[in-house]
Amino acid sequence: MKLLSAIMSVLGAILVAGGSAAHAHEMPNSVVYLDFGSQALGMELVLPATELRYALPDETAQRLDHPTRADSAVLAAYILDHLAVTTSDKRSWRLEILTLSPSTQAGHTDVRVELLATPPPGAALDHLILRDSLVTHSVMSHTILVFARRGAGGEGTDAPRLIGALQNPVSDLSVDRPTNTSGGIAPAFRLGARHIAEGVDHLLFLITLMLTAPLAPREGRWCERRSIGGAVRHMALIASAFTLGHSLTLILSAGLNLQLPQAPVEIAIAVSIGVAALQAWRPLFGAREAWVACGFGLIHGLAFAAVVATRLDTPLERAWTILGFNLGVEAAQLVVVVFVAPLLVVLSRTSAYGGGRKIAATMSVTLACGWALQRVLGVETGLEAFVQTAAHLWPVVLVTGVLAIVLTLLRGAFSESARP
Repeated sequence: MKLLSAIMSVLGAILVAGGSAAHAHEMPNSVVYLDFGSQALGMELVLPATELRYALPDETAQRLDHPTRADSAVLAAYILDHLAVTTSDKRSWRLEILTLSPSTQAGHTDVRVELLATPPPGAALDHLILRDSLVTHSVMSHTILVFARRGAGGEGTDAPRLIGALQNPVSDLSVDRPTNTSGGIAPAFRLGARHIAEGVDHLLFLITLMLTAPLAPREGRWCERRSIGGAVRHMALIASAFTLGHSLTLILSAGLNLQLPQAPVEIAIAVSIGVAALQAWRPLFGAREAWVACGFGLIHGLAFAAVVATRLDTPLERAWTILGFNLGVEAAQLVVVVFVAPLLVVLSRTSAYGGGRKIAATMSVTLACGWALQRVLGVETGLEAFVQTAAHLWPVVLVTGVLAIVLTLLRGAFSESARP
């Protein structure tokens, strides 16, 4: 527990120190505002320069604060290449960029773009498909939040209404014209579930920490197997502790509308993955993974809060969004535990689990370091493409795990039948 306290103190110092260095700006999500009119759709894009630089040529990326006319032309072409609106039968709307300009506040630069989307002849504005891969095609952890500011009849609203989100590999969003301006819990629920399902950093931390749940420490090593019931209970405790930690900071940070520094939060999340990987190698905290999960859940909650609090102005809208987002996160985590728990319990009964656990832990800490270098320091590590490919292979991993379980059970059954 002393080691855990020391680590949390270091993380606290990182957050405090990084806050002043990063000017306490928000986590850099992109935002799309949709304004439904009677004959056309108005669109406003807010693109954070810190993320946009990963997707643009070096010359343009370095001048986003003060772009030249040539830079604006490059940026406009990039936007039209990665943004589209279509009908359900795939007919394209006409997009026209009206304005494109940088906006700098507290040292944080956004590129703001206003567009007009006109439907093809005979198409209604009541339903459309938004296709947006801006930044997300280069930064897989980037999130695009989609809001409606005007709905039925084109009336304005006091606060934008969250209607969906996009994150790699998903780039299409089905959008219906809002019939009212009240906050909805369903889009936030989907956002929370998707944030876990496609959030490599959060999944990596949770699964890495669960690697040792079927085991018990003895003399500084993972050398004893828990009972099946004990392993399942321990996994449930880890997931619940993680939930408790991030729920607290999610509610406090988003409820108080705090602006969060990007760099120290992302460094802390990378550190949490590294600590979980070290714990999978050796029991640094004994069997106290739940305490580790709760402590680092507080840090992950800061990243969650940055997603749901962005651009939400009213307490009611934030409350609905926070509730829906948190429920979505918990539902996705439950699915992960349901699939991962039996796989780990069965594989922990095999002689190969010790080596496999260490290989998985080594991969986790390597990816965490690469992710931190690229996302925080702007250093190209080459691991982003690998992580993106690996994230898309989860069905293969799941099928392989199920086959391993079946083969293990069959071998055990044959061994029992062969005994005299």
